[in-house]
Amino acid sequence: MLKLYEQLGGGGDYLSLFRGILPSCKKQKKCYTSDMQYHKILNKNGFTLAEVLITLGVIGVVAALTLPSVVSNYKEREYIAKLKKSYSIISQAFTAAIADYGTVDNWCERPLNRDQCARNLRDTIAKYLVVGEKCSGGVTMHKKCMQLYYKSDLGDKTILTNDSAHSLITTDGIGYEIIAVAGDGYDNNWCKTTVNDLTIGGFYYNCGYLYVDITGPNKPNIIGKDVFVFKIFQDGLRPGGIPADTVWTESFKDQCLGANNYGTTKAWCAGWVIMNDNMDYWHCKDLDWNGKKKCK
Repeated sequence: MLKLYEQLGGGGDYLSLFRGILPSCKKQKKCYTSDMQYHKILNKNGFTLAEVLITLGVIGVVAALTLPSVVSNYKEREYIAKLKKSYSIISQAFTAAIADYGTVDNWCERPLNRDQCARNLRDTIAKYLVVGEKCSGGVTMHKKCMQLYYKSDLGDKTILTNDSAHSLITTDGIGYEIIAVAGDGYDNNWCKTTVNDLTIGGFYYNCGYLYVDITGPNKPNIIGKDVFVFKIFQDGLRPGGIPADTVWTESFKDQCLGANNYGTTKAWCAGWVIMNDNMDYWHCKDLDWNGKKKCK
C-alpha cells in the first residue's frame, strides 16, 4: 500500500489515494478484497426496495399522527373567521335598524306576543341584510335556514329552535334565528336594558336571543363549532358567555366548559371565540377569563 501511495505521487488527501487504488491494482493484476468492496460502495446508485418501503412507512406514520391535528386546526380557524364575520354583519344591521326605527323595545307591541315580536325583529333586521330566504311557521320550516337538531359535545342532539322563533339565511349561507324573550322568561321584564349593562340586569331584562349558524343548515351542526348565541338588547347585540354573563345558564364556565356538572351548551362560547380568537375550550377545561386563555 505504501508503494502504491508513492506511485500515486504521495501527498494529497486520502480520498485521492483511494480513488487511485482501483486503476492501479487492476493494472498490477493485484486487487484485494477491501479494494473491491470500496469499488462497490463507490459505484452504488439509488435505494433498495426495502429502503424505499421503510421510508414510505415512516412518512405514513408521521402523516397519520399529524394530519388530523392540522385539519382540525384549519377548520377551527375557518369557523372563528366566519363567526367574527357574521357578528360584524349582524351588528351593523342592528345598528342601522336602530338608527331608522328606534331601539329594539319599540319594534314590538305590549303586552308581548313572543311569536309576533320575533317575526318583527327578524323582518326589521332583514332589511339590512342580503337575504336568501326567511323561515317561519315552526320547527319543520326552519330547516331551510337553520338545522333542526344540533349535536352537543356529549354527542346528544338538541333542538335550538321553537315555534315562536323566526329565522333567515343570507346569500352567503349564514343562518340567523331570533327568539324574543327576556332571560328570566317573564314578559314584563322584556327589553329594559342596554348592551353596557354588565350587572345581573343583563340577564333579567334583555330583549331576546339571536342564534347564529355560520354554515346554515349544513354540517357540522355542532354547538360551539358552527352555532353560537348572542344576546339582544335595546341598543344592539352582545356575544353570549362574556365575563358579565354569570348566571349558570349563560356563563362560559358552566355552559362552555361544563363546570359544576351542568349540561354543556357551547353556544355560550361565542364571547370567548370573539375576544380570545380561539376554540381551545374543545381541548382543555382549565381556561379562565381571568387566567389561562389558551391550552398551550
